[in-house]
Amino acid sequence: MKSSDTDPERPRDDAPSEHRHRRAVLVAGVHRSGTSAATRLLNLAGLDLPRTMMPANDANVRGYFESRPIYEAHEALFREAGTTWDDLSPFPPSDWRSQPWAEEWIDRLAALVDSEFEDSPFFVLKDPRICRLLPIWSVVLERLGIEVVYLLTVRNPLEVASSLKRQYGIRHHRALLLWLDHLISAERASRGRRRYFLGYDELLRDWKSALENMNRDLDLELPPRTADVDAEIEAFLDGRLRHHEFDLAEFEEEGPIADWVRTAYLWARKASEGTEPSTKPLDAIATALASSSSVFGPLLAAEAADYSERSDATSKELFSQVAAREKLSNQLIRVQEAREQLVARLNERERELSRSTLWIRNLFSYAVKTRWGEPPPGDLMRQLLGILQAAKPGEVPELASAGLRWVDGEREVSELRTELEELQTRGVREASGQDETIQALQSECRRLGAELDSSVREGKAYATHLNDVGTRLALAEAEISGREARAAEMDTEIACQRVQIADREYAIDKLEKRLARIESSRFWRWSSPVRAVGRGLRALLDR
Repeated sequence: MKSSDTDPERPRDDAPSEHRHRRAVLVAGVHRSGTSAATRLLNLAGLDLPRTMMPANDANVRGYFESRPIYEAHEALFREAGTTWDDLSPFPPSDWRSQPWAEEWIDRLAALVDSEFEDSPFFVLKDPRICRLLPIWSVVLERLGIEVVYLLTVRNPLEVASSLKRQYGIRHHRALLLWLDHLISAERASRGRRRYFLGYDELLRDWKSALENMNRDLDLELPPRTADVDAEIEAFLDGRLRHHEFDLAEFEEEGPIADWVRTAYLWARKASEGTEPSTKPLDAIATALASSSSVFGPLLAAEAADYSERSDATSKELFSQVAAREKLSNQLIRVQEAREQLVARLNERERELSRSTLWIRNLFSYAVKTRWGEPPPGDLMRQLLGILQAAKPGEVPELASAGLRWVDGEREVSELRTELEELQTRGVREASGQDETIQALQSECRRLGAELDSSVREGKAYATHLNDVGTRLALAEAEISGREARAAEMDTEIACQRVQIADREYAIDKLEKRLARIESSRFWRWSSPVRAVGRGLRALLDR
């Protein structure tokens, strides 16, 4: 619920500022009041957490989501000031800015914000001790130029008291007074500032509505959430972790102390429902609580000493868990370093493989040129190198070997084609001027030329097939075997063609011998004068 009261003596923190690029949500609430759940919800919704967080333990198995260095600083500040987080005397005093420790601790806490949140533009800061230290933290964040809004958690004080007794052994009435003191301290320190009272019941019952209300009233401008983020929030806000639940009517049995607690809780519940009431009842309770400290002091002093002993034991256990966590963190760092070394070795291996692949491709180009006897056709080289370029590094040697075998076959086909073309040219030249038999032989040569072109086309088809071999690497060997089988068939065809050419040459030779017999016959000699006369007549006619 958004604050509606304004303290005229305190400037509002939503005034214009030149440092609006950094924002923070300050979560304030007594121990066991839902501060961890609220902080985790804001974190999953987009806000940053501190760098060094308190580890989870049996008291809070889901985690605290608060900074361990800031927690340690709070404890040190309490010790230096002669108080504790569960001391019911007012702290800090109204003149705290003039205390000798004030400026030093403002600087120390500011340095912790820088180290824990670095340059985060929007983060969430939480520690139940902040309820007693809210005036100091407001100055710290203001000095850093950070715009801050306040989230105050509200949980049934009977549930908080029962949980404090179960986890820390704090007696019931003292736990109720602690709840009251934390609420009054946080409410007074945040009065007149932008704030929201978050009910613990509201959070567990309908976290989406609670988050939407916070986003609207505090002007958080949260980014859109994914389905995975919603599922993670649902899993985190598990109602089964709620071990204590009480009804408001049970306050009737609590006696005079409960009157203050009940009044404050009803006020806080009203504030969390959307309408913040007048703060006069809380001011009256604060005045009565301060004037009654002499009555409660002796009663609580002995209990505080007893609790201090138990708290020390709990702190030792906590620090033991922290040490174990640091040990695990160091082991994780070593594992990550080993992984980085393996990744570096893998990258180096891939670079070596790339260099080897390039060397094989260059060697393939040189081998093709050497086997061809001269630079091969450009389109052929581009086709072969394109296949090798598209291949995976581990498949390059096998494809290069197959390519060389194909080059050998293509070169042989080219040589045969040249030889056949020469035979065709010589046949045409020798058959010039002969009779119909010679013309028939020329037709046969043209047919052979057509067959040769068909063979060349088949050779080119197998070149295309080789490209398919490059794209279907798994069938490379089968395709190569098929090509070699086809090459063998071509060799057979060429051999048949050579036999046919030999037959034609034999026919030509027979014709030449027949012509020689005609020229050497007596008829040819006897008809020589006639042929001479004929030539003379043709010469006269040509004139």
